[in-house]
Amino acid sequence: QDALSWLRGREEGGFKIFSNGERLGSSLGSSDREARALEAAATTASPGQAYVLRKKRDGRLIEVASARIDEVVDEVLDALASFSVETRLRPLLSEAATGRTEAMVGNAALLVDVADCPALRARAGELALRFSAEGFTLETTGPWPPYSFCDDDDAARDSADQTAPEEAR
Repeated sequence: QDALSWLRGREEGGFKIFSNGERLGSSLGSSDREARALEAAATTASPGQAYVLRKKRDGRLIEVASARIDEVVDEVLDALASFSVETRLRPLLSEAATGRTEAMVGNAALLVDVADCPALRARAGELALRFSAEGFTLETTGPWPPYSFCDDDDAARDSADQTAPEEAR
């Protein structure tokens, strides 16, 4: 089938996930047992020991935050992908490019059947509410024409299919 037939009745939605590091750190700092224990030990330690313990706590929080970001991004993309025909991951953009103070931690384009768009948007809204307390923001854009799904590889594939001998198809 050619690319235009494949794209007919479908549109593109953009989904970006942002993380507010301060809110995430605060959320994790109160829930991570090891980070809490290091902070508790630092409050009664000598100044030098407290410094070292807080550095260890900060390192632990970075480790836990990185793991949590990966979990949230995977969960959001998995949930949204269930509504899509195809998903394309996009490069993460800098804060200067997005105009936001939060770090972009996920960026994807989803090709969706038009009939599935309302359910996809509703699910995206549920996920946005669910993760907002931890400092995550889910931004949706579109609907757009499916530009992200029209690339040279598709055109080359279609051209090769049309010119290949019948027995090779």
